[in-house]
Amino acid sequence: VFLSNNFQRYDLSNAKPLPLTWVVYNNPSPSIALLTNLSNHHVPMTLPVMNFFTEQNSKKTPSMTNKLPQWILDYIAFHKDMRTKFPGKRLFTDPNAPNLLVRVCLGLCGGLNDRLGQLPLDLFLANQTKRVYLISWQRPRALENFLIPNDIDWSIPTDVPGWGFDEMKVTRTHTKLFEGMPEDNPGKMEDFWTTGLDRAIERANTGEFSNSKILIHRILGHLNEDWLEMRLKALGETDMLHNTLSYGRIFRAFFQPSPGVQTILTQVQQELSLIPGKYTGVHCRVRHPKARAKGVVVHGKNENYPADKTGLPFIGEDKDYAVGIATHAINCARTLRQNKEEPVYFFADSNDLVDYMVHDLKDSNFLAKNATIVNNSVDQAAIRAVSPVTLIARDVREENPHIDKQKGRDPPAYYPTFVDLYLAMGARCLIYGIGYYAVFASKLSGVDCKLLYTEETWGGSDTKAASAPRCTKETYKSLL
Repeated sequence: VFLSNNFQRYDLSNAKPLPLTWVVYNNPSPSIALLTNLSNHHVPMTLPVMNFFTEQNSKKTPSMTNKLPQWILDYIAFHKDMRTKFPGKRLFTDPNAPNLLVRVCLGLCGGLNDRLGQLPLDLFLANQTKRVYLISWQRPRALENFLIPNDIDWSIPTDVPGWGFDEMKVTRTHTKLFEGMPEDNPGKMEDFWTTGLDRAIERANTGEFSNSKILIHRILGHLNEDWLEMRLKALGETDMLHNTLSYGRIFRAFFQPSPGVQTILTQVQQELSLIPGKYTGVHCRVRHPKARAKGVVVHGKNENYPADKTGLPFIGEDKDYAVGIATHAINCARTLRQNKEEPVYFFADSNDLVDYMVHDLKDSNFLAKNATIVNNSVDQAAIRAVSPVTLIARDVREENPHIDKQKGRDPPAYYPTFVDLYLAMGARCLIYGIGYYAVFASKLSGVDCKLLYTEETWGGSDTKAASAPRCTKETYKSLL
């Protein structure tokens, strides 16, 4: 049953009230356990694993941390109630089942932050359109290979046709929530986040799409989180979700690692003796196009393609660039260590770089055999940076393929991307630069101890720039 309160929602471009209200779900099934205090809710695992969501390193105010906002709790109860009443494929076939909203990935969908970092917006859309929210990846592989449902069952049953790896043409036939709008690049439409978003919701509720059983979308909205926050404020909300502990709790309510990811995660934890909140994480994204000047194309290991698609050649100027970035990042991490023994977990989108910084530069035999190679200012600076640090990394004999740029591989090839995400969540401090992968991890954990050591050379974000204090060479000058 859907009831309305006397809320007003605002067209934020001119502050005029619109006659669209919060959706309230009345009397959810008493069998549904509301997630009223997720700070005490732990992910059920069959294997021993770190609790990455202890929230012990966050200084967020108690009013933001004791539970999720009521509107989200109500929607979760509704969602669970509907999936209980209409189990399996009945959610799709029963005429009495609710309508559905499905976030899809049918090709180029970006990295993990682009795909999974917009759950607050997706919940808002699902709530305001009174639809059960589901997720379906066709590329690079089904999301269930990497993450599986936790408290919220977002998965499409395997016996429902039209959603498989080889069925993208069928999936594309479903009506789009943002039909006629540039959902993959909302900035192309001047009023997308104001009147455009309202039109899409109204069209789904009472307009031409109100009878569409399934609406799909793939909106890219993480660069425009302020628009959702302004709408929440206009509705009287105080938890803006993106930079409170609610962000990680929402993720945890949706996901837990798949058995394949969990197995590797546990192995790495045990092999490296990692304890949550007892190590620092350093991430380097050296293959990203925005790491270089606009228009500069860095050719990959396959010179017919860019580095972000086939890997960064670890030779010459490209090697020196990557090593220089890593050296700077590690020096930044040194300023935050609680003691000299605290380990620094190093992860990057170049397995060659990880192996070089963590192992080669600390190997006296390697240094002796390659004296002419490492006898330059870049490598010497790197040696000085890593020597006093307990630098650790998981086994990186195989590269981390980018889930958007390097598709077509078997699911296990992508497991390390999710393993590193969870390990980053467990860090006491996070040091990050180009891209949003580690930023995403920091938001999920709610960690307060973090540094930004570099920014994109073009197309950056003011929000990201303000997400952490900036680390420059001046920051660690006293350590050199």
